[in-house]
Amino acid sequence: MNIQNPRQLLIGFGAQGKAWAKNLQDSSHAPDVYLRPQSLEKKRVTELGFNLIDQNGLENKTYDIILVLIPDQEIFSFLKQHEDYFQTYINPPLFIFAHGYAFTHHQLNQLFPKWHFGLLAPKAIASELRFQYEVKGSLGAVYDFTHPEDEKIINWLAQKIGITGLFKSSFEAETKADLFSERSLLCSLIPYASHYSFQKLREKGISKELAFMECYLEVRSISKAFVELGPLAFFNLISPNALKGSQIGHQLFFNSDTFQKFELLYRELELELQDNTIEQHSIDKIKQEALEFWEKSELETTYQELKDKLI
Repeated sequence: MNIQNPRQLLIGFGAQGKAWAKNLQDSSHAPDVYLRPQSLEKKRVTELGFNLIDQNGLENKTYDIILVLIPDQEIFSFLKQHEDYFQTYINPPLFIFAHGYAFTHHQLNQLFPKWHFGLLAPKAIASELRFQYEVKGSLGAVYDFTHPEDEKIINWLAQKIGITGLFKSSFEAETKADLFSERSLLCSLIPYASHYSFQKLREKGISKELAFMECYLEVRSISKAFVELGPLAFFNLISPNALKGSQIGHQLFFNSDTFQKFELLYRELELELQDNTIEQHSIDKIKQEALEFWEKSELETTYQELKDKLI
């Protein structure tokens, strides 16, 4: 493999796929892009100047790196569907995943023992990955690999997509940390606490505009300050009333019952990783339930009304 100019194929062109592709393109290493025949992103791929590969084109080319940036639940079926093609490689390509879930959940190293797998997991959503690249900012990621000779190419790739802090981890650790943080904080506690706090103020007669700014909009500034200043400086900075409120909430919400729930969350995700019966329709049902919840939320309707003025 030419580590300075490896042949790259990107699978998928969703939010993460676009961000990786644009960063690589701006680093003068634009990948080819492979999409499903029915994909609606084909026109967008070519408009942005990428080489679009169809099934026939795929079978007539070989690559050094396969960037698999489709949803985690689709990775296993993609690899099985194209297994015969990848088996034709004399030198196996390096499959790169942005999360460790599919590799860990399906034990891909046991199913495909001769293949090379790598993890490069930026700890940011796609828009942040792109933004930090554009402003030459800071961005962290973790990585792992199944073959030691692939470590150099993963480091090369990390640099090209804008990673400034790269730390060795493992597929399994990244999977567990990613799932746990989403369930304990990022995609559960923050959005739903915002919803129920907003709802409580509305019940007490507070206007939707004020409740929105207090319980939703300030999440952005508080989170930014907490991350950029650090925990100690943040609590040294906030007002006396905010400090008092933080400690009242801390004592009320975080107790032995809370810590037991954190432990339960972690145990459940470990069991889930061992369960190979989870199918796409389960994810579709969960998504439908979540969207129905938020469609009915006054926080959402208020967001739509005020976003042009306040965000």
